[in-house]
Amino acid sequence: MREIMKDLKPQILEFENVAGYELKLNSDTKLPENISGLCFRSMYCITEITTKTNDLALVVLVQIAPCKKGQSGNFSYPVKIGDNIQELRFGMKEHLLWKRQ
Repeated sequence: MREIMKDLKPQILEFENVAGYELKLNSDTKLPENISGLCFRSMYCITEITTKTNDLALVVLVQIAPCKKGQSGNFSYPVKIGDNIQELRFGMKEHLLWKRQ
């Protein structure tokens, strides 16, 4: 088992590997407030969550790596949508989660 874990490298979680995905919207503004889910990749846990801006999109990047003691595959991340952001996307493939109406 240790040999298998040694070959696993950190990666960015893609939307197709997220279970229990939920996007919480503010009831008044309809803007995203929080994104959550579970990494559905065997032996991987969440290590870091960051965002980047790509044109008018905010992209959430969830880094996963082989699980260590005390780590989890669950994630919950507060999202701040600025006035210039038109879309919320997820992962390196930039899966569309939300678009400003």
